[in-house]
Amino acid sequence: RTAIRAELARGIEPIDEGRLGGCVSRILAGDRDLDLLGVHAVSLPVGASGPDALPAPTHKVYAVCKSTHHNAAVEGGSTSPMVTFAAARCCSGVVCRECYSRVVLPRLIQGGMGAGVSGWVLAREVSSLGQLGVVSGTALDSILVRRLWDGDPGGHLRRAIAAFPSREIARSVLDRYLRADGSIGGGRRYKLAPLLRAPLKPERQGLLVLANFVEVFLAKEDHDGVVGINYLEKIQLPTLPSLYGAMLADVDVVLMGAGIPAEIPGVLDRLSHHLDVSISLDVLEAGDQKFELRFDPRSIGLGNGVADLRRPKFLPIVSAATLAKALLRKSPGGIDGFVVEGPIAGGHNAPPRGPLHLSERGEPVYGERDVVDLEQMKALGVPFWLAGAYASREKFAAAVAAGARGIQ
Repeated sequence: RTAIRAELARGIEPIDEGRLGGCVSRILAGDRDLDLLGVHAVSLPVGASGPDALPAPTHKVYAVCKSTHHNAAVEGGSTSPMVTFAAARCCSGVVCRECYSRVVLPRLIQGGMGAGVSGWVLAREVSSLGQLGVVSGTALDSILVRRLWDGDPGGHLRRAIAAFPSREIARSVLDRYLRADGSIGGGRRYKLAPLLRAPLKPERQGLLVLANFVEVFLAKEDHDGVVGINYLEKIQLPTLPSLYGAMLADVDVVLMGAGIPAEIPGVLDRLSHHLDVSISLDVLEAGDQKFELRFDPRSIGLGNGVADLRRPKFLPIVSAATLAKALLRKSPGGIDGFVVEGPIAGGHNAPPRGPLHLSERGEPVYGERDVVDLEQMKALGVPFWLAGAYASREKFAAAVAAGARGIQ
């Protein structure tokens, strides 16, 4: 008890299994991630209201959580940062997975496969099993339009749209794209969303925000796991409204590859306060001329007079330790880890370093220079996940042994 009180007073994290007992350690983690948890854990009797009580066989697990999303009232009505993680009977293993995962992400990340392959159904299943389910953010506006044109079988989209904070945007999209019968016949084609053009019109921004909200909302439904969304840096026009829509649905993690997403951490910071944001727009043959994309939630009737949003964790997808180091330098505190993709990972990969050589099949040939230096990744001090032929129990074990948090 004295040791517990001293640690609470000092504001440090270490949880010693011998001092606090194996029960709490196993409930909270079950591995060595406790040094990454921004919490303290102590065993208290059921009904206790403070850290002075003695442990008991039947107890509640409490934590002092440094995260601002938790400042709960403990039993008895007194306001305190003490938070109940679980009501458990000794080593039952019950724990608030949501609180745990918001500090330490799962070891397995389901890859983001574009244009509806990594949809909310797959992501929800993965997340409900305790890992990081990921929806693809690519073309979600077009996918939403087509699903509505099909009549929204099962009513899932309309259920999510009913929770969207802007009734005006929701009604406009439903009136324009929902077909009650959902039949495509007689030569009729799908109604299409207007092509994206810079600057985006307000109704086009609204559709993007809504589409990303819907996908994340459905992926997070009926479980307490963590959900991510994957974007491609090179598809720039929809990025800002898409991020905001995902954040409105309380997305836990944003992943981004196919480019160098150096501006995104700052964007996430500002969007969490419903502020206007901008990113650079790459334009071919622009010379010295600079172009920007801008988005202000308030311009489409969102973000006025409401609470701040939770900022999601940000995981860039990189193929070299040097790029990871550069991103950390440009965005101190804004990057929570990396997905490190090797040359044979699926998706949008960096070209080989050095002269380009093609195989007999016309595919680029990668060499030793393209192998990621994992010692350099470890030295960066942030968690990373390995991707590219790691989807086996043996490769997972090898990745963890090499210092990775897990695999994608």
